[in-house]
Amino acid sequence: MVSLVTRYSRSAHLQKLRTHSGIPRRMGIPGDKATSLWGMTVQYSMESASSLIVFAYEGVPFLNEDQERELCQCISSGVLFSGLHRPLDESFIQSLCSMVATWYVSSSVGQTFTLHQQPSDGKLWNDFIIQTEIRKRFPEVWTSIDPFKNIAIERITPERRKELEMKRESDKERDQERLKQSLLGFTRVFRVMREYQKPLVGHNMLMDLLFLFDKFIHPLPIKYCSFKKQLHEIFPKIFDTKHMAFKTRKVLERILRRDINGPVSLMQLCHILESGRVTNSVMHMPKISFAKGFDRYLSKDAPHEAGFDSYQSGISEELFMYQPGYSGSAEGSMLCYTGINMAIVGQAEGAYCITQSLDGRDPPITRPEHLFVTCRKRSQRLNIQQLAEWFSSYGTVDVQLKNSRTALVAAGNFSCAKAILTAFQGHHYIRVTRYHFWKHSPAAKLVLWSGLVLSGGICIWAFASLIKTDS
Repeated sequence: MVSLVTRYSRSAHLQKLRTHSGIPRRMGIPGDKATSLWGMTVQYSMESASSLIVFAYEGVPFLNEDQERELCQCISSGVLFSGLHRPLDESFIQSLCSMVATWYVSSSVGQTFTLHQQPSDGKLWNDFIIQTEIRKRFPEVWTSIDPFKNIAIERITPERRKELEMKRESDKERDQERLKQSLLGFTRVFRVMREYQKPLVGHNMLMDLLFLFDKFIHPLPIKYCSFKKQLHEIFPKIFDTKHMAFKTRKVLERILRRDINGPVSLMQLCHILESGRVTNSVMHMPKISFAKGFDRYLSKDAPHEAGFDSYQSGISEELFMYQPGYSGSAEGSMLCYTGINMAIVGQAEGAYCITQSLDGRDPPITRPEHLFVTCRKRSQRLNIQQLAEWFSSYGTVDVQLKNSRTALVAAGNFSCAKAILTAFQGHHYIRVTRYHFWKHSPAAKLVLWSGLVLSGGICIWAFASLIKTDS
């Protein structure tokens, strides 16, 4: 699902949101097993009127550059029209040809016959294959599409057939281009966005970016750095609202006059930005409306539904543009970073533990130091479940037991680490401190003691040698 946001009126800040579903189409390209299997499953469900995949009836196809290139080669060579690879059901093609054969034996030159078909997904693609098959089986007929989008068949003479064949050769490239454009589908919109380098907006969107790259550009490269470089060249402006919320948390807390505890989900972020305290503090707040026929989210929320999430991401980014402290004009200016950083969730509850940049080298990682936990008494032992239960109430944590008496704790953010240190400052069972490598690491202690023993031994040997020399 992709929500396309269009500014309808600059003065009124009126916007219209449209949500579209993308779905792969069965093309019959040899070797395209994943797309073929998925397309077959979806198309079979569509033809069977399955209620489980109703969304597919209005789905828009898509191809990446490699698939488009392979498709053109298969169309030119005629591979897609052989019985081995073509996507149409062979029994369906045979039934149509049987109807044509029944009419053909009793027809004369000049008579016509119409194949009435039900509207279906990929009709242009199906009609192209059906017409090719009928012309191949019946050398004295010609096919065309009538004004009602049905296949019209006419009985003609062999001489007329040769004339039409010669004319068809001149129109062949045009027909193949129309066929290819019908299968490109949403890729055509994507390429317009790419040409004009439109900004992309999402929430925690690493997987979305990987999906877009793989489905609309070409298969993912082996190296992640290659993916980042190519993606940044295509879309230099990418905004992750989760990262933006993380960077503007202090501003929002000041406006709301309360703390925002823990990681913020997309729905929570949208509710915060639409709250009265935030909207009342901003002038020229944009008015957002739905396009006709796309207002299903007006009356109810649908969290984790792709269309609803993309809609809320667009709203959140739009509202970020008008936050106090970022206004550069009467209408506000976009909150934009020199390096668009994308926060990747590293813990189950969404703590920001890794920050990655799409426009070059990753920036320095900013996260709290590990916490070191020890027992206060030598007879006591640590329990990892108990530690996790104690610390998890303050935020996202990861507990690693080093031995029966020591443990390391990785906190999701600085506020979580500070809260744990404060809460367990005088705890009766455990002692919690900041982790220092040279103080708490057994390897560091071994190195220090080994160095001390070695240097002490060298000193004793040197002193003994000196005494021996004097004597």
